[in-house]
Amino acid sequence: MAVSTIGASETSEERATMTLEGHQDRVWHVKFSPDGRQLASTSLDNTVKLWTSSGTLVTTLNGHNSGTWSVDFSPDGNVLASSSDDATVRLWRLDKIPQTLHGYQGPATNLALTQQAIAAGSWDKTIRVWNWRGRLKAVLRGHTDRIWQIAFSPDGQTLASASWDKTVKLWRPEGNLLQTFRGHQDRVWGVAFSPEGNEIASASWDQTIKLWTPDGKLVRTLTGHRARVYGIAYSPDGEYLVSAGWDHTIRLWDRQGQFLKSIYGHRAPIWGVAVSPDSQLIASASADHTIKIWSISGRLVTTLNGHQSRVHSITFSPDGKLLASAGYDRTVRIWRQDGTLVTTLYGHNGSTWGVAFSPDGQTLLSSGHDRRVILWDWQDSRSFEQLVEDGCRWLDDYLAYGDNLSDADRQLCSGGI
Repeated sequence: MAVSTIGASETSEERATMTLEGHQDRVWHVKFSPDGRQLASTSLDNTVKLWTSSGTLVTTLNGHNSGTWSVDFSPDGNVLASSSDDATVRLWRLDKIPQTLHGYQGPATNLALTQQAIAAGSWDKTIRVWNWRGRLKAVLRGHTDRIWQIAFSPDGQTLASASWDKTVKLWRPEGNLLQTFRGHQDRVWGVAFSPEGNEIASASWDQTIKLWTPDGKLVRTLTGHRARVYGIAYSPDGEYLVSAGWDHTIRLWDRQGQFLKSIYGHRAPIWGVAVSPDSQLIASASADHTIKIWSISGRLVTTLNGHQSRVHSITFSPDGKLLASAGYDRTVRIWRQDGTLVTTLYGHNGSTWGVAFSPDGQTLLSSGHDRRVILWDWQDSRSFEQLVEDGCRWLDDYLAYGDNLSDADRQLCSGGI
């Protein structure tokens, strides 16, 4: 569907000067920014699109779960408000629109980061590597099926990838294939480097974990899981390895591959695991809609509730104070260790698969079924309550007199603001 603009001296019967194409369903409302340099459009395709006045698409704002109806800019042009048939009004910080990396032909799965590079695998059988300015540096091709988890070596010079083609591959980030590890009898889901970089662990649907040297030698096969193994992670202190999977359990192993203990508590398969920077806590993400934090003794510390469906991925911030999760409910969530939800990030138009903090902890990255990687500058100087208060202040006239609003919509900011 298209948006047409008409020159200032023209009437509605005259020819449009420009047609903006990109919406996938009927376009419902268009609004120019106060300075006239941008315009926003809503559509029954559930999105809000932001365009330059010359017709270039700036970004697509995803987050509504039904058709979008009305849209308006704040007087300073920095905030956009949109209403939707999903019974919500969303406020978008236009000066905080996250950078998006794209180019995949299939869902983007897990992420791996260094000080210099961002990498993400995909169902399209490739790994794309960017620098932090968003410039694409390399596309790694060689797998013959979906790529799931990827990991950089501690020195950032090698990248490992796990694939449904039953192999693990090692690459230079510039694109050179170094090794292919063969030995698993089913899809390989997880991969991780040891803190020293001298060992690589892989987790597979064949119910095993395999330990390899970087030159491809199989050191040991760990057995004990009774179903597919999904998550794999080394402790940063190098003392233990943690795995989790379809059998609802977490298993701990020493560095020689000897089984230490099982941890029980989830009621559904576990998709991902992570270890805190101090190696004292383990976090697990599950299809039971929860994240659980455990001590290394196996004691449940807390349960993080909030996701509306299965949780795919979990990670700690570099300082260990926060966690971030990605789930099937299309959200990315940031938590404190005590289980307090810090914020929920909306923007993916499909399941979110991977999540990772930048090395300095200032940026959060997520990958999703919508074939995109999003870089979130999530640390806004204003609190959520302040943002709502500011938004309601400038929405006052719109809620009172705007078109296409229900009585409930007009009462949105009533009470407590």
